[in-house]
Amino acid sequence: MKLLSCAIRNFRRLECVSIDFEKDETILVGPNNAGKTSMASAFRCFSGSRVFSINDLSVSKVSVIDEYGRGNNEQELPTLELDLWFSIDPEKISFGRAFTLLPELSEQLNKVGIRLKYQPRDPKTMREAFKKAYPAPDGEEQKTTLSQFLNIDSNFSRFYELTYYSLDNRQEEVIENQLDSVEGKALFRNLLRVDFLDAQRSVNDDESSRSSRLSTAFSAFYKSNLEQAKASESAYQVIDENNQKLTEHYEEHFSGLMKVIKGLGIPSVNDRDLKVISSLSPLEALQGNTDLVYIDSQRQHKLPEAYNGLGFKNLIYMAIQISHFHIQWRDTEQTTVPINFYRRA
Repeated sequence: MKLLSCAIRNFRRLECVSIDFEKDETILVGPNNAGKTSMASAFRCFSGSRVFSINDLSVSKVSVIDEYGRGNNEQELPTLELDLWFSIDPEKISFGRAFTLLPELSEQLNKVGIRLKYQPRDPKTMREAFKKAYPAPDGEEQKTTLSQFLNIDSNFSRFYELTYYSLDNRQEEVIENQLDSVEGKALFRNLLRVDFLDAQRSVNDDESSRSSRLSTAFSAFYKSNLEQAKASESAYQVIDENNQKLTEHYEEHFSGLMKVIKGLGIPSVNDRDLKVISSLSPLEALQGNTDLVYIDSQRQHKLPEAYNGLGFKNLIYMAIQISHFHIQWRDTEQTTVPINFYRRA
């Protein structure tokens, strides 16, 4: 039994892509942001090595979800899909692993297929939960979108599930037949093992560590190189305004808890009152509470830092570092070295 081909739909840049696998090995070659990392990430998600995110859905499909959230349509919601086709040989012992996928016993069948589909469990329940969490003000449009709601915490995995189907390609159109979820999961793991050997650009080069690399570099640049006096004044003004608003928000939502604590005699009559306040500083806000995102200017759709090609990320990182080195060289008093030379290891 061999893996013949795969088809990926609605996953990041891979809106509809088919790939045939060679007999021995298959190597994907292409420019930055061509979709090589997206293909690897698709296999990570469908194999269970990584949790799906709403950002994994192709950008062109996000608007359909948002329209459904507004109640403007009842059309079928887009799903993330992976089709796998395997060659079969009734004379081989591995034939038994694919028996569940056979539409019927036939000598003419030389391949079987399985479809993995990440789709909503119950779209209407999902929309009701969204509208309950973010009710639209009277006479106003909904400001938060359904896709934003699905991007919060574990909402995407809460309302979506992975389903499995056997595929029959003997007709003009491929026919899918849903499998029991437990049986389908076990079958997939019996047919295909997926392992990953990541490129080692650093000691720890998994996707989560790479996702914070650029934002960390931006915070270091901010701390070292901006005009400190001018930048600090404007930054603290913005942060102070938000600290005040957050403090008012905390006071409202912690008021009940503070009454309970007060009822316990803490603090006592002679002690000062308790109050929860926001104490963000500009640098702390940038280091721990700021994300670098990529924005589609037409759709205003945002993607996290980790969803861009590794080549582009490395170029941006080098640009930050070079700018940092140059400013440090330029601002050094009594510079004795006339030339600043950079080398990328």
